[in-house]
Amino acid sequence: MPLVVVPPVRLPGFVGESTLVCVESSDPSDPACADALAEAKARGASAILVAGEGRLAEVALELGVERLGVPRSARDARAALGHLVAPLFVLAHELGVLPGGREAIEAAMAATRRRRAALLGGDSPALRLARAVDGSFPLVLGAAGPGAVAARRLATAVRLGPKVLALAACSPDLERDWVSAFGQAGDVTRQLLVAVELLTSFDPPRDVRLAELLDEVVAARERVEAQGDGRLAQLLDLVLVGDVAALELAAAAGVDPGPAPAVGEVAPPRPA
Repeated sequence: MPLVVVPPVRLPGFVGESTLVCVESSDPSDPACADALAEAKARGASAILVAGEGRLAEVALELGVERLGVPRSARDARAALGHLVAPLFVLAHELGVLPGGREAIEAAMAATRRRRAALLGGDSPALRLARAVDGSFPLVLGAAGPGAVAARRLATAVRLGPKVLALAACSPDLERDWVSAFGQAGDVTRQLLVAVELLTSFDPPRDVRLAELLDEVVAARERVEAQGDGRLAQLLDLVLVGDVAALELAAAAGVDPGPAPAVGEVAPPRPA
């Protein structure tokens, strides 16, 4: 059964009576998500909303769309991930689309609890990661699948938290075009870039030649190995380590990791 993930700006043309549209947002007043809900219903699709109380909830009520709530404490997108992920896994499990969805959530919860306990120590994996990339621009690498998603998440956390430039790349794009970007200015990248490799047990075999190339063009390489049973557990494990590492970087720099005023300056204003 096909599953397509799209931003809510425009629904794909195939959306219709045989489609289930799941709209998720940590912003309970997101106008783009409200428009997506309305368009989905206008096309005759079934729809579900995962969001907190706000304008989106009002639109869902008007359209007769079932809503799965997100608590007020999780309105920040970085804090809302678990609340947005769990309902979809349980829903897919109940629909028979994703057998084992409930078990995947339980395994992920167990893995993140174990990792959280380890992160509370004095020399936690997150603190070691933060120290490794401090003063540099992280180049976060992950294989297609959980590693690639975690890489994008970590790069975003570093950009929003300590306000540091961070890049994310995943296989097979690394082999296809990223390696060409190191053809010049190796002296510069060796001063500025630290490669952060996010590893899961679901990754394909690593190309030794790529590792050798990285050693030549970056200041250092840091590896983070995911823990947990299953793709979701390992993804959320890497997310947790990355998020805490970004907070450690912000603390070391004396930067408030919460607000991102530059985003508000360039983003279009939201209607009241």
